Amino acid sequence: FSWDVALAGSAGAAPVELAAPVELAAPVGLAAPEELAAAVELAAWGGCSVAASGEQAASSAAALRLVNLRKSRRFMRAVFFIASGILLQNRRASNSGFVSGALAPALSRLAGWAGAGLGYNRGMQPAVLVATLGSEAQVVTAALDLLQAQGESLAAAHVLYTAASPVAAAAGRLEQAFAGPPYAGHTLLRLVPLRAGDGTLLQDVAAPQEVQAAFAGLYAAVRQLKQAGWRLHLSIAGGRKTLALFGMACAQLLCDDDDRLWYLASAGEFLASKRLHPEPADQAALVPVPFTRWSQVSPVWTALGELDDPLQALERLQGMQLAQRLEAARSFVLGSLTAAERRVAALLAREGLSDSALAARLDLSPRTVEQHLGSAYLKAAAHWDLPSVSRAQLVALLSVYFQAMEG
Repeated sequence: FSWDVALAGSAGAAPVELAAPVELAAPVGLAAPEELAAAVELAAWGGCSVAASGEQAASSAAALRLVNLRKSRRFMRAVFFIASGILLQNRRASNSGFVSGALAPALSRLAGWAGAGLGYNRGMQPAVLVATLGSEAQVVTAALDLLQAQGESLAAAHVLYTAASPVAAAAGRLEQAFAGPPYAGHTLLRLVPLRAGDGTLLQDVAAPQEVQAAFAGLYAAVRQLKQAGWRLHLSIAGGRKTLALFGMACAQLLCDDDDRLWYLASAGEFLASKRLHPEPADQAALVPVPFTRWSQVSPVWTALGELDDPLQALERLQGMQLAQRLEAARSFVLGSLTAAERRVAALLAREGLSDSALAARLDLSPRTVEQHLGSAYLKAAAHWDLPSVSRAQLVALLSVYFQAMEG
């Protein structure tokens, strides 16, 4: 069949017909409307009008419906990111923000409407992929494809990279890949360069200063997304192995139950071919990486969310964990143990003596010491919700409290 393509003239002027129709071959079958939609959109962006004739009328109508749907998705995507961006900037501006009154809730509802229309919500907050990039672009596209195959609708891919020549080349290949299907109009690409303290691009992540700067850059990217309310899929397969370690640290510091940490395992022909998109028979799979969160609530809601420096966040985290351990031990010693049990447990935690030595120091019989410690083991298991507590475990649990009491 043929398409009659006319150049759009000025307002009110009749279209100028081309000398000859432009012949476009469209595949037969269900893929035809998608192909025709691409042709319609291409002509529209070029200022042309397109009309179909012959037996392809049904495909043409389906193509126009696809065009309208894509325009609607572009509109909802623009609404979603503009509303979300204003809300994020409002949060950063100050404690009071620059959006007040009924406007902030209205923007939240507007972002929620657009996110639902785009399939981002699905009962939870929208998701993005955060990935570290090495010399191969497939480490990003394969992770994205495999997540989408699991039913994830990802709004964007945030890719962190260095300025090393192979990595920069991979970043350029990603830009080309995201300019067309299957990502164009569905998933945005944001390339995030890792920078040194003076703002220059990192060439590598090897020297101590580079390592610290890369950690700070990755932490800042994850922290920003979590503060904006995104659900994260963090892929740590690309780039230096130190980036993978930093990714795990960021997950532990900033992520919550809805976030996921992944490693892309690939081998065989797919890895060697450097193809961007894995086929079902390829050796490419996302392996979930377990990580332990430090808190029962989202870390960005706590004091950790205020810190830009990951090393300061780690230091504060250690202090918070120590305070939690100290409080748990204090409440156990003062609230669960009897005075006699407390005397035995204190001497055991401070000096680690045997039952006979404890008995001699406290002027008790070994049998009495054994009974006091047996009771303390049972109470400690209940207090810390453990199956059982041994002598060594009791010392480890209580030493922080008795050391603090001596200090």
